[in-house]
Amino acid sequence: MTEQPTQMRTTAEEALAAHFAALPADDAMRSQRVAAFDAFAARGLPSRRVEEWKYTDLRALMRDAPPPAKPASPEAAQGARDRAEVFAQIDRARIVFVNGYFVPTLSDLSGLEEDIEFASLGRFLADGGAILDRSLDPAEAPAFALNGAFVTDGAVIKVRDGAKLARPLELVGVYAGDEPALVTLRHQITIGDGAEATILHTLCGPDGVAYQTNVVSEVQVNEGARLNWVTAQEHGDEAINLSMLIPRLAGNVRFDPFFFNVGARVARNEIHVSFEAEHSMMGLRGATLARRNQHMDTTLVATHIAPHCGGEEFFKSAIDDDAQGVFQGKIIVQPEAQKTDSKMMSRALLLSDSAGFSNKPELEIFADDVVCGHGATCGQIDEQMLFFLRSRGIDKDQAERMLVLAFLAEAMEMIEDNDAVVAALEARTRRWLGLEAMSE
Repeated sequence: MTEQPTQMRTTAEEALAAHFAALPADDAMRSQRVAAFDAFAARGLPSRRVEEWKYTDLRALMRDAPPPAKPASPEAAQGARDRAEVFAQIDRARIVFVNGYFVPTLSDLSGLEEDIEFASLGRFLADGGAILDRSLDPAEAPAFALNGAFVTDGAVIKVRDGAKLARPLELVGVYAGDEPALVTLRHQITIGDGAEATILHTLCGPDGVAYQTNVVSEVQVNEGARLNWVTAQEHGDEAINLSMLIPRLAGNVRFDPFFFNVGARVARNEIHVSFEAEHSMMGLRGATLARRNQHMDTTLVATHIAPHCGGEEFFKSAIDDDAQGVFQGKIIVQPEAQKTDSKMMSRALLLSDSAGFSNKPELEIFADDVVCGHGATCGQIDEQMLFFLRSRGIDKDQAERMLVLAFLAEAMEMIEDNDAVVAALEARTRRWLGLEAMSE
């Protein structure tokens, strides 16, 4: 009889097991946590041998695993909140989490009290965690399993039926600390029938600290609702960020998410969207900016279950220095999803000879009356456009940065009905490019 080889645990996996064993034994959610961690431990950190993680070998990239974060002091929390500045010029409500814990003194829901119901997930976890569900199979989704094992808090939000939020609602997740720690959040959001909302999701933290974050956002968008969702991820330069957005769309929904990724040493952003009823549309866009040794991964799975739905996915990336970018997009059309119209495009701009980008678009179509397509490109700055700008007296560095900004802005300007959000993201892109400094 031949024995199956046993894979040795990595340093990070050993540390995760030790941190999990140290969690309180009297936790009301202990049994759910154990089930989630056992599902993770059975397979461990994913490596390039796992097809979905082929281009992001987390087993190699995650060298260690810090302990769960502790609540920050009021002073540290205030300073950390002030770091979340991408949308600072926008009039918005805020729900703030620092080190994975809700901070009511830094939050502001004024003007939205009649339109939303909000509670901290930490309260439900203390009562037994009954609100947590299993949107994904933990055995097939290691980041989701780890989230269930270590989750500390999050936002439970219900936008009431027919409500139209007067201003955007920002969910802020920020790390405050000088030592590495693990931050784990789970947001569970319901957009009521016919409601309209804009949710801004900000993730950030300090440079020079090897902290890790794991954030899952489960969103139910009900009949006839409209949701704009904008994530701005700018974690510190030594951070590892694992995030998931899991939307489930009812009928006649308009869902427009945008993902702006500029931070973290390693960042993997997963979107698992499910079209569960007819006549819903999604406009999914994104912009990624990476330099130095960053590794930035966007992975999309769009599953069409119901007929007469459509989606447009459009991502742009600018990769510099030794950074590596990844886009994996899969559109699945189930047999019942006739009349599906779904298209996907990823375009990457390589700004150095050592920058790299991996595109992997996929279609799995089990229906015969659909329109689906995908495309992917990688290239360098157009020399003719560069010559045009230089012939107008613009120096080479400035011209190159202007062309990168124009390339990325095409995706940002697809954000509908919110010029302030577009302006905020373009301003952050200018800072990344150094255009503001050059114009002063």
